[in-house]
This record gives sequence, structure tokens and C-alpha cells, in this order.
Amino acid sequence: MKNNFRHNILIFLFFAVIVFIAYFFGMKYFGLYEDDYWTAGIPVNCNQEEIKNFLDLNFSDFKNNLGRYIAAIVSMYLPYFTFRTGSFFMVYFFGVILVALNALLVYLIFRQRLPEVVSLAGALVFILFPADTTKALLVHIYQLQLSLTFTFIGILLYLKNYRFWAYVVSFLSLITYENAFLAFIIIPLFENLKWDKKLLLQFIKHIGIVITIFIMLFITRSYFGDRVVTSLNMGEMIIKTLFAIIAGPFIAAYSFLKAPVETIANLDKTWGFILAGFLLLGSFMLVKAKGNYSNGEKASDVKFRLDFKKGEFFNIKEFDLIFKIVITAGLMMMVAYAFSITHFPPFALKGRGTSVHLGTTIGSSLMFSALFYFLLTIMRSVKSWRILIIITSIYLSLLVGYGRLIQLDFIKSWKIQRDFWADVIDKCPDVENGTIIFLKDRNLEKTDFIITYAWSLPLVYENLFRFPEEWDKPPKLQLIDPEMHEDFSVENKKLFYIPPYPFTFYYQKRVELQDGNVILLEKTDKGLKRLSGHIEINGLKIELKEHGKDMLEGFEKQNVYHWMFRY
Repeated sequence: MKNNFRHNILIFLFFAVIVFIAYFFGMKYFGLYEDDYWTAGIPVNCNQEEIKNFLDLNFSDFKNNLGRYIAAIVSMYLPYFTFRTGSFFMVYFFGVILVALNALLVYLIFRQRLPEVVSLAGALVFILFPADTTKALLVHIYQLQLSLTFTFIGILLYLKNYRFWAYVVSFLSLITYENAFLAFIIIPLFENLKWDKKLLLQFIKHIGIVITIFIMLFITRSYFGDRVVTSLNMGEMIIKTLFAIIAGPFIAAYSFLKAPVETIANLDKTWGFILAGFLLLGSFMLVKAKGNYSNGEKASDVKFRLDFKKGEFFNIKEFDLIFKIVITAGLMMMVAYAFSITHFPPFALKGRGTSVHLGTTIGSSLMFSALFYFLLTIMRSVKSWRILIIITSIYLSLLVGYGRLIQLDFIKSWKIQRDFWADVIDKCPDVENGTIIFLKDRNLEKTDFIITYAWSLPLVYENLFRFPEEWDKPPKLQLIDPEMHEDFSVENKKLFYIPPYPFTFYYQKRVELQDGNVILLEKTDKGLKRLSGHIEINGLKIELKEHGKDMLEGFEKQNVYHWMFRY
């Protein structure tokens, strides 16, 4: 028992090193992105009373929390807690720990039926899965990865025959982030690889329980008015779901080809990470493979142990095992896209939209493991398994390099944000209660793996400064179309702005614009330009705010401000 524990700790530490190199090596230069300003920025700025009030508000907002009741509390409390253990470094370092923990769980799941080096390769693919490029995004860490943790623990409990607790824990995944739950649907096929009548009965019972869980959750979310559930069109949902479960796995598979090519095309940026990845991955996998494959006699030391005679080319029982795992992995990959209607079509390979591939990570990892197992079995017979290990290590190291490209984009995006907000503060220090700043969506720098000017822009001012409590409408900055027509309405000679996300604008579906309290910015080659005079929208003129007294100088700077402008 002690040896197993020490062995698993070693595996976990190895995974943590790979996670750190691939996704968090540059975390000193990371910041907040997109949803992070809500899920992490607000919590890290809160005191104890404020975090309680914020979580109460977020949990009770049933219409907008999408039925993710654990995410509404735990996923937002964790950044608050980790920040207080060591600033933003710990907020990000928790991501290293959680992703590595999930990789360990994947490894332990695979070890129930597969040889050690095969399980190790599968877990490494889970870490380096190229279709999902958001592992370093804080909202992904504290919500999506947490949801995967519940799913993987549930799967392990199921494989260990703790069925009741398996359903309980996996249900927690469903109410954290539902896509992560979907792989659990197929797990009986992996648990019983004999595929006999007993499995059929077990699978029918399992599906019945899962359907019951879905129905109960659907009714609950409908009752509370969840905006996603209440807006569903059943006919459209069925058609899109069928398309997604067929197309999604091909997109995920394509990412395994695309990512290495992109890495090689950027060798000037990635070569050091490729080399570090190869040295670590190659040496570790060779050591782990040696125990099982050095003499060419044993397939594995797991439950389905299969013995080989020296020189035997193939064992039909092992082929049957691998074939069933391939089918199981394929079904896991397909069912993982059953809830992808909100990210339809599931074609994204860069940016936040790649979270649509989250559920297929374990299925893709299992598929890679099965194919790796197949090749390893054949090459073992001619005593060339070391060559396959080295080739696999080279491939995985290219995925480490791809992770470096993602990191560089995160660093670039945060620098753009830092420079942008320094310019905003310089040009607009006279904000007051009710001030709305509009930024024309023109000439803005773009990044590939993250949206720099995201929906969360209205939240940033409050992330940076603590405004007086009597201000019921703290200043907001919103990106708008340069033509400025579609998101505005006129009523009783008053001009209203219609925010796409009302909760970012004081929970109001429309906000009245006040003469002399609106600022208009546009990006030029020399930075931001603050316009003067008036603007005319839908036939109504609004006077722009004239430069006034510096109000920001007297306000307390929040924790996010100190992180953004720490150097």
C-alpha cells in the first residue's frame, strides 16, 4: 500500500512538472481574461463579508447561473481562498495542482484495465490534449477542471464497484459543468470488457439511472427559469446534437495533427520547450516501460493479465481487449458532444470556444492509449518497443511546444490589456457615478488563443478600483460597433443602451445615457483618443463628458489593479 502511494505521488509530481512547463511556465506574466474578471477578479477583491454576499447573489441568480450550482459557489470561493494563501501566483499554481490531479485520476482509471506505460501515455495526452486550449484560463481551472475531477472520481468509484457513490459524485460534475459528465455515460463498457449478457443488463440499468438524473435536473432548471433550458428548441437541438456527436470527434482528432505542425512552424518560439519535454517524457516513459516490456513476455500486470511466449507475434485475446477499448473510446468521444449546442458548431480549435471539446478529453486519451497499446504489442514482438516510446515522446513533446504557443498568446493578451487600461485611466480619470465609456471596435489588437477585448470589459473598472458605496452605478466601459445603432433605443426622448449581459450593467436590461456623463474612445496609432462634442444615435444627440477633475486618484486600488500594474 505504501509503495503504491509513493508511486502515485511520483506520478503526480511528474504530471505537475509537465503541466507547469506546457501551460504555466509563463504564469508570472499571466493576468485575467474574459470570464476571469467575474469568476476570479471579483472574488480576489472581496473581503469575508463581500465574498459571502457575492456568492449568495450568484447562487440565487438561477436564470443566469445555468444550473451550475457548485460552480456558482465553490468555483468562485476557491480563487478567493487561494489568493489569500499567496497572491495571484497561488491562484494560478492551483491550476497546476488541479490539472495534474486530474491527470493522475485518468492514469488510475486506465490502470484498472491497461498496462502502466499505456496508462501513462494516455494521461499525458489528457494533459496535452491540443483541441482544448484553455487549461490556463482561470475560469477553466476553477470550474471546468473541477467538474472533470468529480467525473473522474465518479468513474473510479464505479470501477471499484462503489456504484451509489459513483452516481452521487458524478452528479456533482453535472451541476458544476455538464459537458465533463458525459464520459461517465459510457463507463460500463470499460468496466466490463467481456461484453456479455451481464454487461447488457448492467448498461441498461446504468442508462436508466443517468436518464433519470437528466430529467430531474432538466425539470429543476426549467422551474427556476434557466435561460438556456427555457430557450431550447427541441427540433433544432436534436439536429445540432446529431451533427455535433459525429463531427466533434473528427475535429478533436484533427487537432492532434494540426498542433504539431503549428509547433514546428514556430520552432524559434518552441524549440526549448520541445527539448525539455522530450528529455522528461522520453526518459520517464522508457523507465516505466522497461518493467513490462523488456523481456517481451508480459502484456501487463493488471486485472486482464495476458501471458506471451517469447517471439509470439500477437495474442488474439489482447487484440480483442484493444478492439473493445477502441470502440469504448470512440463512443466516449461522440457522446461528449451531446451538450455542445451552446457552442455549435464544435469546430473551435483556438480560444474559449474550445471548451466544447472538454468532455472528449478522456475519450481521446483512451483512444490514443488503445492505439499506442496496439503498436506497442506489435513492436514488442520484434523487440523494438523502445523506438515506439521515443517516437511517442517526440510527438508528445511537440504538444508541449504547442502549449508554449498558447502561453505566449496569454502573455501577449495581458500586456495589451495592461497598456490599454493604463491608457484608459490616463484619458478618463474623471469618471463618476453612472459614467459609461464606449470604445469603438476598430483598430484593436487581436490574439489567437484568447479574446483580449471580451464581454467582461464592463467589469474591469470595478476590478481595478473600489468605488464609494453610495455609487449605485459605478463606471462601465463597453465595446460597441462603430456605427452605434443596433444596441441602442429611444423612448420618450431618452436614449438607452441595451447591454448584451445585463448582470454586467447593474442587472438592468437597458441603461439610460445621461448628457455629460458618456465618454467615447477610439483606438489610433498613437493610443486611445477621447472624443469631444456630442454623438447622435437613432436621431437623438447626447453630449459627451468634458474633461473634469481626476476622481480615480482618491479611490482605493484593488488587488487586480496591483497585479495588472505590478511592473
